Amino acid sequence: MATFSAKRDEIIRLFCDCTKQQQNNILLELLLQCEPLQLRILYSELKPLLAVNFVAYLPSELVDKIFFLLEAKDLCNIAMCNRLWREKANNNAIWKKLCTDKNWIKYGDDQSLLNINNETTINTTPAQHQILLNSLKSTLKTCRWKEIYIRAYLLNRNWNTGRYTSIHTLRGHKQRVISLSCDGKWIVSGSEDNAARIWDLYTGACKHVLDNHTDSVRCLTLKNSVLVTGCFDGIVRIFDANTGRCLRTIRLWDFSTGRCLHVMRGHTDEIQAIEMYKEYVVTSAWDDTIRLWDINSGNYKKIWKNDAGRAIRPPLNIL
Repeated sequence: MATFSAKRDEIIRLFCDCTKQQQNNILLELLLQCEPLQLRILYSELKPLLAVNFVAYLPSELVDKIFFLLEAKDLCNIAMCNRLWREKANNNAIWKKLCTDKNWIKYGDDQSLLNINNETTINTTPAQHQILLNSLKSTLKTCRWKEIYIRAYLLNRNWNTGRYTSIHTLRGHKQRVISLSCDGKWIVSGSEDNAARIWDLYTGACKHVLDNHTDSVRCLTLKNSVLVTGCFDGIVRIFDANTGRCLRTIRLWDFSTGRCLHVMRGHTDEIQAIEMYKEYVVTSAWDDTIRLWDINSGNYKKIWKNDAGRAIRPPLNIL
């Protein structure tokens, strides 16, 4: 009596000797003879063989249209499939739309949120995520808006789960607060009530009220106990955060002699943003210019014309 192996080999030989049409008929008859459990086993075996990498065959525009319909979690899972799918999933336009849907588009202007080496960012990022980012250095670079989405998601999750809690409620401004800065010791807030306030980070107490401004304090920056504010009146002012004294409004004063050294004028419209680096201050205003000022002389060293037609945050790499 022939063994099972011999019967199997004979059936395969006879199947191979048939034409394609005959083979199709045999397969159909075999399927009709199968039990449901046998069909499920057959399907589980055939499923991987029938999978098609549609991303490689469809037009790029159609693939983007499909990916635009996916949620963030789905896109992250897709990015782990293969290199091609990761390239398609790392699409700035897709992730920017997801950020817009979550009302996180504002995080696109916060460069510290994207700086992995920034101390503040590390503290607000779970250790597991940081390890994952470091382990993926050799893989394809993640697109900018995906990074923004990931970090904004983690930031909001930390607040929602109680990882971050409100230590102090800082009250004192009479109108809306529109600018903030912190150096680890002081928090400075600027408001539409024409004042800036310096708060103690650890006690929450208001140390100084800077009411030297004649309009809303739109932007400010604090470093090494030196506070620079930009106001809607178009004037750059510099304060000593420890004493609250104004070091430079429109004029620069020598405190040892009481003599006015310099006058800081130049912008013809509202000042929008300020950055400070070493002995320089960079300001951006709605007059479509970025100006580099020398703290020691009070004069601007260079002017950049902003062709974008709007005020932008001045980058430090121009120094």
